[in-house]
Amino acid sequence: MGHDVHVFASAEDYEERPALADCLIVDLRLPGLNGFELRERLRLRGSSIPIVFITGDGGPSPGDSAAHADMPSLAKPFNDIDLIAAIARAVAAGPGIQ
Repeated sequence: MGHDVHVFASAEDYEERPALADCLIVDLRLPGLNGFELRERLRLRGSSIPIVFITGDGGPSPGDSAAHADMPSLAKPFNDIDLIAAIARAVAAGPGIQ
């Protein structure tokens, strides 16, 4: 797709050394800050980088409730085609969260 890829060990790692990005791919469940918490912190800083959430359990945590019901996520395992489509949708939608 022509994107440079940067891998971060955690949400905190990304916050310490953020990279310019067309899109973030963020796991919903992470040690430390979870994906929703990272999204909120980025939003509070004025970031509008599109985010594709990925999850190993098919959806948001029970504690994440209806406030995140509109947040689409890509369930693991996923294939290249599904990931490429999710990234393309997020980038095409522009600033915001996908």
